[in-house]
Amino acid sequence: MKALPLIVLARRKKIVFFIDSVICGAAVGAVFCMMENLFYLFGGEPMGIGTALFRGLEVALIHMGCSAIIAAGLMFAVRLVERRRSRLEIKQKDVWMTLLLLLSAPLLHILHNAILNYQSPSFNLPVILLAIVFALMGGLLAWTWVYDSRMIHRWVDRGLDKQLELILAIREGRFDQTPTGQYLLAVKDSFPPEVFFDLVCYVQLHVELLIAAKSRFMAHEAGIDYKLDEERRCTLLSKHEEYRELERRIGSTARMTVAPLLKYYPADRKALDDLIKEMQR
Repeated sequence: MKALPLIVLARRKKIVFFIDSVICGAAVGAVFCMMENLFYLFGGEPMGIGTALFRGLEVALIHMGCSAIIAAGLMFAVRLVERRRSRLEIKQKDVWMTLLLLLSAPLLHILHNAILNYQSPSFNLPVILLAIVFALMGGLLAWTWVYDSRMIHRWVDRGLDKQLELILAIREGRFDQTPTGQYLLAVKDSFPPEVFFDLVCYVQLHVELLIAAKSRFMAHEAGIDYKLDEERRCTLLSKHEEYRELERRIGSTARMTVAPLLKYYPADRKALDDLIKEMQR
């Protein structure tokens, strides 16, 4: 049940960064725990203040932690699906990381419930086992954060460098000397002249908008919150409208043709959506 709202958020590309997944997952887990606590409080057996505090704190943490891990797993799953759609290479370690996150959360939850129901003559044993569960959960989230940080750095550094080189080549008239330009020239005869011209404009606008989105993303991450002037804001909105119009005009066949070149990552989509929302305020 807890996974359903997270699946909806994942399908809508709302949890493509680690911090998004943790916040959304923890929030869903907290709401689920609150509803469960109300059920036990009003519909279950009477409980003492100690039991109530235990359910309100310890059980809440396990629900929030497991939901955050599931959300992180769905975040990686979204990235894998989008990479497949864009015909990009899918690394085996990313697949294993996704499976690890999606499977470890229910296993940790089952282990937690088994420990709570375990009757031991020693009071310390369940406490120690619960501490191990929380240590595993915290370690898994910390490892996921490090893993995701490396992916984000690759997305920003490598992708941005290539996009800057491409846009510079277009402005200097060296587009036909780039791998992107050579690829488009190779498929030029497959499209009518007007469609091919739109296709080149579409690629250029795609790169320009993603450079602006990534630059804005890095500024926010660095704590730099500057306001764009009205001219820049209108220019970005105009380019985005033209980009959407070209996307509709060139059709799905042309978009599939340039998909390996554009490499539209989920993080790209999220950064661009955030930029446009900011411009529209």
